[in-house]
Amino acid sequence: MLSAVLMVVLVPAPAPDWLHVGLQGHKLVTESSTDWNTVTTDPRSGWIIYKSYECDGSHRMIRLTRDSKEIRDLAGDWARAKSGSVSTEIFRGFKVGDSNTKLSDLIGGPTKVVTDGPYKRWRYVWRDVKNGEGVAWMNEYVFRDGRCVEVSFHRDHVPGCGGDVDY
Repeated sequence: MLSAVLMVVLVPAPAPDWLHVGLQGHKLVTESSTDWNTVTTDPRSGWIIYKSYECDGSHRMIRLTRDSKEIRDLAGDWARAKSGSVSTEIFRGFKVGDSNTKLSDLIGGPTKVVTDGPYKRWRYVWRDVKNGEGVAWMNEYVFRDGRCVEVSFHRDHVPGCGGDVDY
């Protein structure tokens, strides 16, 4: 008698092509906690890179923005501030000021679009979660009048210290 054995191997899903885990040399995955909670401001251009590391690294974010009030609200007094050169290039072929059409042509349409007043937040979300544990990733591009004005990259453990990630 012939018997068949079925073996199932769980292989992690490959990351989507749109997933970017770093911005201008800053990485979501490789830097130690001492490299986080920093605000780098370019005094010439006004652009800011904010790197946030919360819950012992469970939640990480890198944001490129000109909204210094929001960064002050997010970072508070505990973030280390420094001056430096900040580029508007987000990834090869796309930079702040480019259109949402160009982004869509380069990496495809977003997973979700959230309207926030005059802003459209294009969110690209990937969850690499098995049995309730893993990592959720989000790349968010903020557009005003069809032009990119801000970007943030997020990496969150699931479950995290604040419950499940909702994006």
